[in-house]
Amino acid sequence: MLTVDAIAKIRRAFFVEKKPIKAICRELKRSRKAVRKAIRSEATEYRYVIRQDGTIVGEHARSFGRDRTVYDPWHYVPVLTRKPGALRNGAPFKNWMLPASLERVRQKLRGSNDGDRQMVAILAAALSDGLPAVEAACTEALSQGVHSSSVILNILARKKDPPPAVSPAINSRRA
Repeated sequence: MLTVDAIAKIRRAFFVEKKPIKAICRELKRSRKAVRKAIRSEATEYRYVIRQDGTIVGEHARSFGRDRTVYDPWHYVPVLTRKPGALRNGAPFKNWMLPASLERVRQKLRGSNDGDRQMVAILAAALSDGLPAVEAACTEALSQGVHSSSVILNILARKKDPPPAVSPAINSRRA
């Protein structure tokens, strides 16, 4: 497994210094397979894209500071279904900037006993239905004066499923 520094050295030697792969392998004492893999990776100056068998399995922004941890809170939402209390106390969720309507729902749910569990259900719906749809559902629920997850999920379900088609009236009169 190559470290981020090793990958950076390999990519710098290949792309900037224009060294051949063979020279990089000798200089850094790495196998050609590892060097080629580092060169083919989609790591750029600002983003890392991790692929496995051609599919993207991870992607994150690069952090240039020291002693700093960068989290993507959406990555941890599936874990919240098992541990909803982490929404209050978990490091990835501290200072999490949610869209305005979701943040208002979150503030209102903080007062209830199962507020964390309800908020997790709403966030999980954002993963499956998309953030804009959930945000619109939260806005609609707040405009109606309610903020429970069951109402928001019901609004989402109604928008997703079209209403049943109205069948034409059957004429019972025989000709």
